[in-house]
Amino acid sequence: MKTWTVRSFMCLACSAVALATASAQTDQGQRQVGDTPSAPVQAAPQAPQGPQRPQYQDLRYNEDWSHIKEIPGPPDFWDPIKYIVLNDRGWYMTLGGEIRERYDNWHDANFGFAPTWLNSSLQRYMFHADTHFGRHVRVFVQAQSALEFGKSTGPFYTDKDAFEIHQGFVDFRSSDDPNHYTLLRLGRQEIALGTHVSAPFEAADHFVSTSDYFNARRNFDGVTLTVGRGSWTWFGQATKPVLLKTGAFDDVPEHGRTSWGGGFFAPNPITKQGQIAVFYAGLDTKQQLWQRGLGRDQRHTIAALIGGTQKGWDYNYETLVQLGTFTPVQGPSVGIRAWAVTTDNGFTFQKSRHYPRIGLSSSFTSGDSGHGNLGTFHPLFPDTTYSGKMGLIGPSNGYLVTPTFRMGLTRRIYWLNEWSFFWRQNIHDAIYTPALLTVPIDSGITGFIEKPGNLSTAHFIGSQVGSAAMIAVDRHLTWIVAYAHFVNVGQFLKETPPDKRTSLFMTFFNYTF
Repeated sequence: MKTWTVRSFMCLACSAVALATASAQTDQGQRQVGDTPSAPVQAAPQAPQGPQRPQYQDLRYNEDWSHIKEIPGPPDFWDPIKYIVLNDRGWYMTLGGEIRERYDNWHDANFGFAPTWLNSSLQRYMFHADTHFGRHVRVFVQAQSALEFGKSTGPFYTDKDAFEIHQGFVDFRSSDDPNHYTLLRLGRQEIALGTHVSAPFEAADHFVSTSDYFNARRNFDGVTLTVGRGSWTWFGQATKPVLLKTGAFDDVPEHGRTSWGGGFFAPNPITKQGQIAVFYAGLDTKQQLWQRGLGRDQRHTIAALIGGTQKGWDYNYETLVQLGTFTPVQGPSVGIRAWAVTTDNGFTFQKSRHYPRIGLSSSFTSGDSGHGNLGTFHPLFPDTTYSGKMGLIGPSNGYLVTPTFRMGLTRRIYWLNEWSFFWRQNIHDAIYTPALLTVPIDSGITGFIEKPGNLSTAHFIGSQVGSAAMIAVDRHLTWIVAYAHFVNVGQFLKETPPDKRTSLFMTFFNYTF
């Protein structure tokens, strides 16, 4: 399942930028809006053939600018810094970055827990240097500065991170053959894993996310291994999430959490336009807070994914099973038995002028009964994709159904809409925030109960609508305006006040180079 978030906007922005680039290259023929971020906008058959200009990606280390001089057409202003020759032995450097200026206007944030009006200016600056020492060794360094101004409550946990080396890793690669290689990556790095994946750790949300929705992006310290063998890709990782602090050069690994795992990606046997994946993820959290209580959560997740496109249809299905042990601070250990199923299906009218897409996404995640095995689903390291762009309700203990609609108003303007409906899966369990927005930074506790589950026996939480427009000014600059409103307060919220109808207006400019 994939609902629109700021990060989703940026994936679509990549598509829009590709369309803007194609428009600059040729004015002939029609353009097609891609169904998913892994199927970006395609130029018409009349577009120029041969090497194409690389697209900016969510994971900037996936970009390859080594052939920039072979790309036909007028040069870009930033081309001189995309391939800087260091010597005659194949050493070169690529420079790049991103500037994002964002304004948020909340009304009754978090159902009324926050002040009636909550405004803030969020700024993010990211710059990177990608240095290749021949075919086998590479060093990638990226700095991030995330700033927040004006929020009367003070910055949320992910709002401010004054200045950090956000990524700093070294790659050792056995071969530059994309179909037969082994890649070992050591150091601080971004990782993404989940739906719409075309390669390991690329453009994903559900399980491990870059959290682009938030002002400071998520990163990890550790090691990842990727092995490519033909159309199959195997991967493994052992990492610790990085703990954000508001100062400069003060982020450290979270000693209370350790993650590890691996799996593979392979072609979808049903359609050529798709993939399947199977992976295992282990997560050891020393202090995890659930409705059941506070304790050590040692959890093992096994997941299977399948997705693809076929004649206008696009589909993604995910199934997860979680096993393990939960040891509360007081009391005996209990087993963990949790699960999740998510879906996203849509149809794009490819012969229509504006390529409208109608879709239906859903997620079903288990909750806890309060006795026996712990049943609360752990979302690992997600973005807000389970709960719409406002991110009011986390993915644990919930049923979510979301009809969606999007279309291209012009070749540069996209319009997206959704209506999400939320229920609790188990009436004895709480609802949780999708991220650590209110937990003290140095508390060492992971997880936050948004509303306890023992004050109501109702299932229905409520529904929210959202609408957004995205304008691709050119290949570098995008402008997004979005509004979301929690329109229907369900019985559960009424019985666990406050129960205000939260709304959020957001606008931001994103310049990528």
